[in-house]
Order: sequence, then C-alpha cells, then structure tokens
Amino acid sequence: GGVSAKVNIKTGVIEGPVIYKSPLTPTKYKNHPITNSEIVGVNLPYWDKVISLVNKAAIHMPQIRTVGWDVVLTNDGAFLLEGNHNWDKTHWQKCYGLGLKHELIKFS
Repeated sequence: GGVSAKVNIKTGVIEGPVIYKSPLTPTKYKNHPITNSEIVGVNLPYWDKVISLVNKAAIHMPQIRTVGWDVVLTNDGAFLLEGNHNWDKTHWQKCYGLGLKHELIKFS
C-alpha cells in the first residue's frame, strides 16, 4: 500500500491528486475518498521543518544517493519516521505523469 502526491518542493502545496498504490491500477483522488475534503491545493503544515529534517538526516547517510523519506505530520509538528533506500521510484514518477530519471541522475 501507500500513497503519493505531487508536492511543490518550495512551498509544500499539493499540486496533484493523491495516488493510492495498487499492484494493478493506481487510484487517483483529488478529494479525500471518505470526507470529500479537497486534497489538491492543500498547504502541508510544517513544510520548512520537513525539509530541514530530511536534509539533516541525509547528511548522516552519504553512501545512499537517494532516499524515500517517511515524514509524519501531527498537531505537534513534523517528525521523521524512517528513510527507505529502496523506495518506489515508479510510483513517484506516476504522480508527475512523466519519467524523472533525469532528476535522479543528478545524485549518481
């Protein structure tokens, strides 16, 4: 399982639908499937803290060139849950609707 969405890296605003990971067909939602709340356009809270957390953590693992960071957002702030060396690059690219190998090559 899992979900992904296109997020503006500078602002923390969700720019694309949430895509639920599925082994057969990913499902896209512009609104939350239960509450019908809008997802696209939401400004993720504590975005500066999220960027700071992952930048600090990345320094401690220079041998791993790319990491899929799991960050938890709560009422008390942003917290780093874990980093995954074998993150789903295909699912990430589906959020953007195009191949992003050129972005990963920057880190090889």
